[in-house]
Amino acid sequence: MSKKKMFPQYKHNQVLQELLGDPLFISEIKEYADSINASEKELLRKSRKIFRQIASRYQGMGIHIAAFCIKLIATTFFSGIKTYGNTNAFEDDQYQYLYLPSHRSHMDYLFVSYVLFLKNIAPPHIAAGINLSFFPMGMIFRRLGAFFIRRRISGNFLYLQCLKTYLRWLIAFPLSIELFIEGGRSRDGKIRKPQTGILQLIFESFGSRASKPYKIVPISINYDFTPEVSSYTQEQHGKEKKKESLFSLLQSSTRLEKYHECHIRFLDPIDTHDWIQTHGNNKASIQNLATQVMQSVQQATVVTPFQIIACAILTLSTPLFEDDLYQACLQIKQYLESAGVMLTDEAKNFEQNFPNIVDKILKKGWVSRQPGFSYQVVDANRTTIHYYLHSILHFFAPALLSITSTEYLALANDIITREFPVLAPNFASTLEQPETKTIIKEIGRCIVLPYAEILKALHKESLDKIVHHLAFNPEQKGSHKHTNNSGLTYQKIKHAHDFFSTKSDEEIRQIDRYLQTLFPAAENLL
Repeated sequence: MSKKKMFPQYKHNQVLQELLGDPLFISEIKEYADSINASEKELLRKSRKIFRQIASRYQGMGIHIAAFCIKLIATTFFSGIKTYGNTNAFEDDQYQYLYLPSHRSHMDYLFVSYVLFLKNIAPPHIAAGINLSFFPMGMIFRRLGAFFIRRRISGNFLYLQCLKTYLRWLIAFPLSIELFIEGGRSRDGKIRKPQTGILQLIFESFGSRASKPYKIVPISINYDFTPEVSSYTQEQHGKEKKKESLFSLLQSSTRLEKYHECHIRFLDPIDTHDWIQTHGNNKASIQNLATQVMQSVQQATVVTPFQIIACAILTLSTPLFEDDLYQACLQIKQYLESAGVMLTDEAKNFEQNFPNIVDKILKKGWVSRQPGFSYQVVDANRTTIHYYLHSILHFFAPALLSITSTEYLALANDIITREFPVLAPNFASTLEQPETKTIIKEIGRCIVLPYAEILKALHKESLDKIVHHLAFNPEQKGSHKHTNNSGLTYQKIKHAHDFFSTKSDEEIRQIDRYLQTLFPAAENLL
């Protein structure tokens, strides 16, 4: 093991003085003060307040204490944190690193920092939303490396200049940075389209202030059971997102529930200097980079046995006979393996682990045991099961294309692109199989099933009327009571409705004809 890296050390008040004395910042403030006929002194006073709101107070002692606390959380609520990839490469002192993980849980940034700490790598400074700066956790998070950014900064010139100046300071120090470019945690299991505003500002800082070259490290994070999934399903059903607070944090931590393993896969670094030399650092270039990063993160998903069994549960007819469920899971596993998808150890040995896997989903309440070696899906948890299906559904896009006739391929790709905005461009060629089994085709159909359900209700009606037709009431905040078996939620209905609202009548009729080829036994959709 290499020598422990030194933790960055700095004094908060000294940092504030350096930020306020930054020559480029002073120049911008003077010019701005003249343009709006304002007092430069007053703008600097406001700037100090903004800097205090943004800046981290990273402390090595705080990191050591946090590592102990995270270990306690990990051993209490998880059975392990598994890492994949060559983390030894990040010990190279010639570089600093910009970590770009997927975002599934608040545990993501704690576990990434903890893993790096255990690997003798100083944890990064973490770009966090201002919603996490609440007392007293904001004070604690700052000492663990968090710096806080407002959600909306467009049009606020003074705040933008303060943020740019702070990012330049981080780069010049230099310090590693962690940024969640999805803009928030995934609520439905799918990778979100990257938001590149902060990434763009960081790249602008590379050109002017970087004292060390930086490399980007894409990170794919997955959980056997995602800690906040119950909150996500409530939001999917129309319930408003809870504002973060100490109470909500304590409430989450008191759920004595086992989430089993967390899987963190570190991908090959991308040299930012090489990228800028080849592609530049303009807006289009950074958007392309972010998309490429999230494509690689999505394709690198380490698939768990619970994602596999979720796919089987939602595509088999009920009741679920144990042997049918077992055989379906094996076919899904074989499909993923032949596509080169990485599986967890438990998923690799699915045959031996099947009884334990079923026991775990019984405890989670996904299914209930029925007579005759069969199971029944628990409707109250159907949306939860869909979350795990959605998190690997992109791997089955080729299965949808394989059962789509040539005349509808463009339409199928249109829907696939909407459902998976960062799907790797080569997915169709890398995942094709000559003989796609029935269960795999059924999973592929899950991609377009919500659109078929919406078309049944679409008679140029409003969104509210369609929701009512589908027996779901968004006013019942957090309600799980809705009757259709496709796992439709208010958010899914709205997503599909927005898609149809951009189409002409003829285009909708074409979509209807296409869906009729996929669901021939269904009644006419229109």
